[in-house]
Amino acid sequence: MYNQPDTTVLNLGGTEVLVSVYSPTGRVTSKPIADNIRDILEAQRSYLGGTLPVDKYAFLIYVPERPGKSGSYGALEHSNSSVYYLPEMPEERFNSTMRDVAAHEFFHIVTPLSIQSEEIHDFDFINPRMSKHLWLYEGVTEYFASHVQVHEGLISVDEFMQKIREYIFNSMAFNDTLPFTEMSAKVLDEYENQYGNVYQKGALIGMALDIQLRDLSDGKYGLVDLMQDLAKTYGKGRPFKDDELFDKIAELTYPEMRTFFARYVEGSEPLPLGELFNKVGVKYEPVSVQLVNSYGGFVPGYDLEADKITVAEADDMDEFGQQMGFREGDQLLAFNGREITPMNIRDIIGEELQQAKPGSKIEITVGRKDAKGNVKPKKLTGKVTAVKREVLHLLEPVASPSERQLRLRASWLNDTMP
Repeated sequence: MYNQPDTTVLNLGGTEVLVSVYSPTGRVTSKPIADNIRDILEAQRSYLGGTLPVDKYAFLIYVPERPGKSGSYGALEHSNSSVYYLPEMPEERFNSTMRDVAAHEFFHIVTPLSIQSEEIHDFDFINPRMSKHLWLYEGVTEYFASHVQVHEGLISVDEFMQKIREYIFNSMAFNDTLPFTEMSAKVLDEYENQYGNVYQKGALIGMALDIQLRDLSDGKYGLVDLMQDLAKTYGKGRPFKDDELFDKIAELTYPEMRTFFARYVEGSEPLPLGELFNKVGVKYEPVSVQLVNSYGGFVPGYDLEADKITVAEADDMDEFGQQMGFREGDQLLAFNGREITPMNIRDIIGEELQQAKPGSKIEITVGRKDAKGNVKPKKLTGKVTAVKREVLHLLEPVASPSERQLRLRASWLNDTMP
């Protein structure tokens, strides 16, 4: 990246990490980003056994003042570097996005950059031919990027479970009966519209393999151990044959793993999520009816200029929403005096509101336009109201876990849930 230098260097064990930033406005600089991602890199070093598999690494970050014509942003990995195209956004959201994306891209040094098939190792850019193992290259990488954060204590178990719920929910937009290996091999043409699932169901396949391996080993061997064994078996310059990988994994681990791949990765069977979560003492319900404290039942929106969550549609509000008096266009400013932001809205609705006692007083401050079009704060008051709601893909600890469930869950999450 050719630009006026703005760099910070981190020394992590035996690895030198360069963070280089180009921000035309100068509002985003390298040192705060380096400070922000230091924890995730240290966590990855611990997660991978204490050392990182590279001597030098570079994060090259371009932060344009406004998004490009497509509105898209993202990142791309290489063996010893990754490049990022991220728009300017509020600091808290930028830090969160950068950590998640950096965690994903950095883990690519394990797969496919250290563990790769012949199709990837000898990639023909003129006549491209894809490998069958996008579940490994992108799915396992995405899973690791989330799992490392809970395993190393950077996020709570509840936050991790929310990430898993999002993977499950988002994967439902794709064809769940299409064998993942078939989709992967034909993703450049026939199944191009299914590619996004590598970051959703692909991550769930990674999670499923992790839980399955821990179950078979009584908590002594997980997916990261398998990746390290595969790196020793293959590694840079020693690609594997696409059709041999599943047999090799079964040989390195347990014969049961070959059946797992045949049914859920090569085959068309949906992942047995309920069975898998139960192994680690977590209850999974695809649809659960629960009594929850209502937020109003309006359709939420987002005001980009104000960076506020809004009431986008108010026609179908429930009793609580009508009682509070929400109106279309209202900006959500504060909940019982606490500022509402796009970053904390989930915590406020999912935790603070749910902990409130039904019937207790509640105050929500909204920003509402007056007759002249100026946004003025207005306090809305009412009483907390419980309603029956369908909760999709509920994940919660089982009521009375067995000693084995507790042991496997502690192995999986490096934590003990109640």
